[in-house]
Amino acid sequence: FFIFFFFFKQKTAYEIYQCDWSSDVCSSDLIANSEYTKKRIQKYYKRKAEVIYPGVKMKNEQEEISITNFLTEDGKSKNDNLKLKNSHKIKVSKFLFSRQGSANAGSSTPNPKSKTKDSTKNISIDQHRLENYFIVVSRLVDYKHIDWAIEVFKNLPYNLLIVGEGPEYKKLKHIAHNREHGTHNKKHITKNIFFNSFIENKNTLCDLIKNSIGLIHLAEEDFGLVIIEALKLGKPVIAYNKGASSELVNPSINGELFKKNKALEDLREKIIKIGEKKNQYQSGKIKQTVNNFSQVSFNKKIKEIVIN
Repeated sequence: FFIFFFFFKQKTAYEIYQCDWSSDVCSSDLIANSEYTKKRIQKYYKRKAEVIYPGVKMKNEQEEISITNFLTEDGKSKNDNLKLKNSHKIKVSKFLFSRQGSANAGSSTPNPKSKTKDSTKNISIDQHRLENYFIVVSRLVDYKHIDWAIEVFKNLPYNLLIVGEGPEYKKLKHIAHNREHGTHNKKHITKNIFFNSFIENKNTLCDLIKNSIGLIHLAEEDFGLVIIEALKLGKPVIAYNKGASSELVNPSINGELFKKNKALEDLREKIIKIGEKKNQYQSGKIKQTVNNFSQVSFNKKIKEIVIN
C-alpha cells in the first residue's frame, strides 16, 4: 500500500508540475508580489518577472465604534468571546473586560463557523484591563510559528493577543496556558496570553492593532498583507527575517526583524526593545514607509504592463 501511495503521490505531483509549467509557458509576462517571489520565479521557471506590490486600502477608522463579544480568554467554546461592560459605544483605547467565570462576566458566544471544540476549564478572576500588549493576527497553522511568540511571552511583562483561527488552536492554547514553575515543575496558568477568533469587523481589528504596542509576524511569507496594514496604522512590526518581510520592515524605523538562528532569543530581544523604546517608532514616520503600497500605485503599474 505504501509503495502504491508513494508512486501515486509522485505521479500526481509530476502532473501538477506539468500543468503549472505549461501555464507559465503560455504567459507573456509574469508579475510577482515581492522581490522574494521574483527570485523564486527565476529559480523554478527560469524567467524574469515584474514586481508589483499589492495595494492595501485602509478604511477610515472611527473613533467610536460599537463592540460586543470580541475579546477572548479561557472558555469552553472556540470563540471564547467576552462581552465588554456597557458596550453600546466605547472609545477603544483600553479594553475593559471580565474573564468568563467571574461574577460580572458576560456570556460566551461561539463562532458558528468554527468546528473546533475546547474543553479548557474556565478561569475565574476579577476584572482585568488589557493594555500594554502586542498583537498577532494570523491563521493558526504550523508554519506560522505562533508557538514561538507564546513561549517568549510566558516570561515577559507584556500581554499578547492572538487573533485568528485554525487547526493549531487547541495545541496553542494548551501551550499558552500552561508553564513549568518552581522546583517541583508544577504547572501554572499563564495569564498574559489571550486568544480571539477571526474578527469580521474591520474597524474593530484596526483598533486592536492601533492600541497595541506593535504587531508580531512570525511566518515566512511571499508578501504579508497584515504587515502593511499594521504599518499603515502607524504601528511597528516585529517580523521573521525570511520571505518578503525584509522588503517591508526597516529595522529601528518601522519595526524590527528577528533571525532564524536563535529565533526565540532574538524575538524576545526585539520585543523588549520596542516595548522599552516605544517613542523611537513614531507613528507618522512609520506610515510614510508604506506610502507606495497603495491601490492607486498598484492599478497604475498593472495598467502599464497590460498596455505595453
